[in-house]
Amino acid sequence: MTDHSKRTGPAIEAHYQFLLWLVPTVDRFPRAQKFVFGDRILNISLDVFELLVAATFTRDRKSQLSHRGSIFSVPSWWQRRGTRFP
Repeated sequence: MTDHSKRTGPAIEAHYQFLLWLVPTVDRFPRAQKFVFGDRILNISLDVFELLVAATFTRDRKSQLSHRGSIFSVPSWWQRRGTRFP
């Protein structure tokens, strides 16, 4: 595995690795949870990824992240709920 964090930043690389783990995990959810909770988890995680990319490549990082600050707590909450499903 190549370390791309020097080029893209550690936050983007860490979240990308999280997404690589998350997608197959969501695919293992039961059908009902996969299409309801799984889509929501993936969409929020991708939104966070987009915010991280936007904040990494701009000078005003604080304003990029502060207006959507609550979105960072949502994926971890949904993920904890998703782990209860076999």
